[in-house]
Amino acid sequence: RSMFIWGWATWAETWHAFRASPQLEEWPAELKTDISDSFASQIQKREFFSFMDIAKNLNTWDISLAVWIRQFRKITIIPRVNLIENIGFGEEATHTKFEAFDVQVKPGDFLKRINHPDLIEVNSLLERRMWRNKALKWLTFPISHPLDFVTRMLKFLNSRKLNS
Repeated sequence: RSMFIWGWATWAETWHAFRASPQLEEWPAELKTDISDSFASQIQKREFFSFMDIAKNLNTWDISLAVWIRQFRKITIIPRVNLIENIGFGEEATHTKFEAFDVQVKPGDFLKRINHPDLIEVNSLLERRMWRNKALKWLTFPISHPLDFVTRMLKFLNSRKLNS
């Protein structure tokens, strides 16, 4: 049920249904109750709800899609191998002025043949692991990559000064 906006996929009918739905930037409080059981972990739920709360201040479609997916109990596909490389970070970027530690994954070799599973279902164990690893990376990255961490923070702070 988790949607990560870089390297994700969904079915065309799902995308068309989302685009035909009202695009909200603020959701009724009862929606959080309705989707509360769709999370694999409390960490994931807290982060997701905080994104819902700040969505009204952002110019983005991904939070609306993520909420819609949970609201209508849809699922997304996350390939075993990352097939993209995000180059949209930095001062010229629309949204990603700060290159977060948990989003840049080196692309793997393109798969010549896609193996479709016999059964399509939510993998809650994988989802919990992904969110735990995402949270841990914010703790471990600055320690294991101090120079990179400081460089990213300085770039981010500099871009905030330029935009204010």
